Amino acid sequence: MQTGVTSSIDRVWGARLGGVVLRWLGPRVWLPGLVLACHPASRAPVARYELAPKAYAKVVQEFTRGGSIYAQIETAATIDMTILDRNFRYARLRRESAMLRLAGPEFHSRWRAEQQADQEQLEFFVSVYTAEPRLNDLQRSRSTWQVWLFDQDEKAYRPDSIKQLSDKDLPLLTPFYPYLDQWRKAYLISFVRAKAVDAVGWPTAVRLEFWGTPGRLQLAWDRGLSQRE
Repeated sequence: MQTGVTSSIDRVWGARLGGVVLRWLGPRVWLPGLVLACHPASRAPVARYELAPKAYAKVVQEFTRGGSIYAQIETAATIDMTILDRNFRYARLRRESAMLRLAGPEFHSRWRAEQQADQEQLEFFVSVYTAEPRLNDLQRSRSTWQVWLFDQDEKAYRPDSIKQLSDKDLPLLTPFYPYLDQWRKAYLISFVRAKAVDAVGWPTAVRLEFWGTPGRLQLAWDRGLSQRE
């Protein structure tokens, strides 16, 4: 399993004159970043691609699961995570479009990149709080946690990659993952599709299990996942 810490966002997409720009994290993830000044007037929004905040919040709720592990009466760990399903990727891109005022060609170019990412990997955005900070270490090769993916046939898979996102980038992620806060760490957990899914086994249901020193937690998605075309 490949692990590592992403120390910073590698590239900034869009002109630095923009009010909001997209930043590229690792190979696949679009993040919002704020800079000062305004977009040129020519960057007019394309209304049909945009998604309002309330509508996006409903999408986040649909694709997000969360739970807590308790030690007696205290919370030992809390985990919230969003499956980066193709439907969620499209909604997130539409929300970005509303923030960035993307023109049609740029929107479609970014959507093609999102579709390619979805074809290659099954990914989860994960937010973790632990009462003991030293136990918040999913990215370490000798982590106190084990992460397992189970499909609808109860086949089990280990992640191909767990990346911790930089703490300084958490405020940039909050508009897209509102359950983040200053006491949590954020991770991207990835499974290579070719390894986790056979030719006819595009998952209709998945479950992630976290086994760690604080305890065990299961988070499941049993409906609404996109099917391969």
